[in-house]
Amino acid sequence: MKSKKRGLKLLIVVTLSLAILIFSVFEISMLLWVDGDMHSDIPLPPPRFTSVEFTSDDGLTLSGWIRITDACRGGVVLAHGVAANRMMMLEQAEFLAENGWSVLLFDFRNHGSSGKAHTTYGWMERRDVAAAARYLSNAIGAEKLIVACGISLGAASSIMAAAIEPKIKAVIAEAPYDSISNTFVLHGRLMFGRIAGPAAWMVAELLAFIAGFSTSDVSALDAAAECRNKPILFVVGKNDVRTPPEVVSSIASAHGGLQRLWIANGEHATVWRDDGEAYRRILGEFLSGIADDFKYR
Repeated sequence: MKSKKRGLKLLIVVTLSLAILIFSVFEISMLLWVDGDMHSDIPLPPPRFTSVEFTSDDGLTLSGWIRITDACRGGVVLAHGVAANRMMMLEQAEFLAENGWSVLLFDFRNHGSSGKAHTTYGWMERRDVAAAARYLSNAIGAEKLIVACGISLGAASSIMAAAIEPKIKAVIAEAPYDSISNTFVLHGRLMFGRIAGPAAWMVAELLAFIAGFSTSDVSALDAAAECRNKPILFVVGKNDVRTPPEVVSSIASAHGGLQRLWIANGEHATVWRDDGEAYRRILGEFLSGIADDFKYR
């Protein structure tokens, strides 16, 4: 009987260790080995869009598409999630352009056709968003309103970019995570149970050490408080388990400025698909409101 219990305990330990190892290898591979070639299925630009390249703050080349509208109401930078590319934001970009907004959608570092570099879950990606905002501002005119709009990694990076980039005057953030540490722990627990939490935290620390930054510096929660003078539309699916509504609500509370928190139908990064009609209406209302406010300042 004792040998059976011992064997069962050993099996549990081995299974959990293997699960944690798989999680660790996956996340570390995102930092070190996921390069542009793995996500480079970028077709020719759609009608009325033009291919562009610009550099991030560290000199890395980023690739994207731009569309400048005739009666330009302002510009929107669109930032995708991790392990995706600009195609994730194309429908949103087309909707915005049809409603008079010039748009720039681009690939983050280590994604799509952009340059190869570490994926840093917001540390350098905020600089990518900031560079995109400056590029779009130069293209449409410095007097025009610039908004950053992102999903997941793109949302967290957009909030962090707004805290450091004066060109960004407002943010649309769907499913932002609060910090790199917390989101790694949450994902580790989702994949392998509560016991994986400490290991996931250690993986986040290891990734930050390899890439040369501190996990404490990657926080949309802290950044939101630093840009409370900039309006933010927070969006999250009510069935999102990767960035649950309570996480997004905590970021909104930290912001404390002019904002709207919309808990929509959908899961992680699926609100545009699952609650599209309402999304279009709320997005239009938010942008019209901040555009009018910006016009009369």
